[in-house]
Amino acid sequence: MKSIGSSSQGYSYVKNAQVRLEAYNRIHGRAEDEFIGMTTGFKPLDLATNGLESLEGAVDYFLVFAPTNMGKTLISSFMMGAAWNSSLATDYPAYFSLEQRASEIALNWDNTLAKISRLALTRGTLSGEKRDAYAEFVDRLKQKKKDMMIYDFDSNGGKPFTLDEIHRILEREGHNRWTLDQLSKVRLSHRSAGDLRQRLFEVSAGVREIILNTGKPAMVVAQANRDALKKIKKDITEDVDATDIGEAFSIVQDASKGISIVKVSDNTFRILVIKNRNNISGQSFLVRYDFDTGIVSVLDDYIGEQYF
Repeated sequence: MKSIGSSSQGYSYVKNAQVRLEAYNRIHGRAEDEFIGMTTGFKPLDLATNGLESLEGAVDYFLVFAPTNMGKTLISSFMMGAAWNSSLATDYPAYFSLEQRASEIALNWDNTLAKISRLALTRGTLSGEKRDAYAEFVDRLKQKKKDMMIYDFDSNGGKPFTLDEIHRILEREGHNRWTLDQLSKVRLSHRSAGDLRQRLFEVSAGVREIILNTGKPAMVVAQANRDALKKIKKDITEDVDATDIGEAFSIVQDASKGISIVKVSDNTFRILVIKNRNNISGQSFLVRYDFDTGIVSVLDDYIGEQYF
């Protein structure tokens, strides 16, 4: 009986024991407030989730989940830009924007990285001083050796991307991580015989396969169902959780980590950890986003106000 399966390609628990010990030894001695992955831009979230991980055995499918018009794109683009702004020179992320134009995502980054008004950027109402500060920021930006790439409909001939096209871009261009905004807009390369639920099931499974096959972690934006929106409009203190994913709960199952977002005022958002594989979930905190100054602050009794 011992010989059965001895030639399989499975993972040997016994033979890999030393590998697991050596992997732990590489991170041994870290402080409780240190994290291993790339920052999300939010300290409480980094402490809860260990950041966006891409180590062997821990490549993240990081779900960003909320009802419509709750700030999913705003928060996900900030998280991606915050990591890029504080990461190693080798960071080269990709943002697949299947709703907004690439220039709109870029202006979100200008808003937070250059600390200038998002509204004034679109209306041409920056003061002379702020306009000069923006020009100085662009000059500094042009000196950077690393970049972020945004792929929108225009990048793909006016069509939504398929999973195969996303996979090819990641491999061809050498991106080390990526954001997908949003999951329901991805086009299947074949005609699905199922309904929306089946299509989302296939897309989410395909995204997870890309992440695991390439070792490139991703933040994936998905939309909650209408009932979740009704619930929040009725009572803004209500949370959006994993059960509000609606048509395809498999999206939450595929994710390694996940957060939900509720917009509680014009510039304040409540973020809740809804999934945290191998760790506890349920942590929540408030984020204040000042659109006029580009300052994002975390409001938390333990952390205090934190500015980026």
